[in-house]
Amino acid sequence: MKSLVYATALAIGSLGNISAHDKAPIFHDGIMDTIFSEEYNEIGLNDLPDAVMNSFEQSFSNVSILNAYMNDDYNFKLELLVEDEVVELYVDADGNWFDM
Repeated sequence: MKSLVYATALAIGSLGNISAHDKAPIFHDGIMDTIFSEEYNEIGLNDLPDAVMNSFEQSFSNVSILNAYMNDDYNFKLELLVEDEVVELYVDADGNWFDM
């Protein structure tokens, strides 16, 4: 009988620890660290390669580039104004668009 009371007390006591965690555990595999560590530095629009500008002009009409950024791998982040909304797009130095 004492064992049953003791087991019940342990079970109830351990429930308090489980309910204290209101969020699911986050597993960290390091992939997003690589993506977020890619720092983009602001550059002038005149500093964009011709391939990037040509790709932009062919892909978009009535859209303006607000800001341009470049990282160490010569990938570019463009902030565009599309219908009163700022949109970020990514392009490499050869003018190929990619998702982040």
